[in-house]
Amino acid sequence: MALPGPKSVREVVVERLANWLETMEQGVPAADPYEFSPDLVTRQRLGERERGAGKQLALGVIEEEEVKVAGAGIGNFQAQLRVTIEWFSAYLAGADDDPSEVNNRILANLQRRVLENRTLEVVVGDGSGVATVLRETGNSMDIDDYADRQIGGALFLLVQYKHDELDPRRRIPGADFLDDPNP
Repeated sequence: MALPGPKSVREVVVERLANWLETMEQGVPAADPYEFSPDLVTRQRLGERERGAGKQLALGVIEEEEVKVAGAGIGNFQAQLRVTIEWFSAYLAGADDDPSEVNNRILANLQRRVLENRTLEVVVGDGSGVATVLRETGNSMDIDDYADRQIGGALFLLVQYKHDELDPRRRIPGADFLDDPNP
């Protein structure tokens, strides 16, 4: 059930990131196509249900810790939200494929997709970005068993954004962000 009223900037940030990943389409753009399309993008950790049901590539967008500091301007907070994109595939690695290679290709496609829209605009270039900057802070791979062809991993992101000190729903534009001391 959706709650009435405006969403917080944090909610819009995570919602737009999930939507951006959901629209990644295999074979597009023609000049430099993505190799994969996600069958599922959810805003939770990937459990057995999300890993099953014939999904080739499942993605989970998970909100982690958020740190806030007083902004450079009066009346605003600068937020640093850690987000994890988790993925799982039991089918993309075929019998002749090296699961490690396929996992690295999935990672590269996800990194590319995220970095194409670092301010989380609705349409890239339309100026509607809600994030000041989005950047990768690391990643992790998981291959349980080379024989069962199940692969997965995680892409760790830091999303920076500003909101009004008294209202987390009101975005404060601007790129004068403090550097993250612990990337």
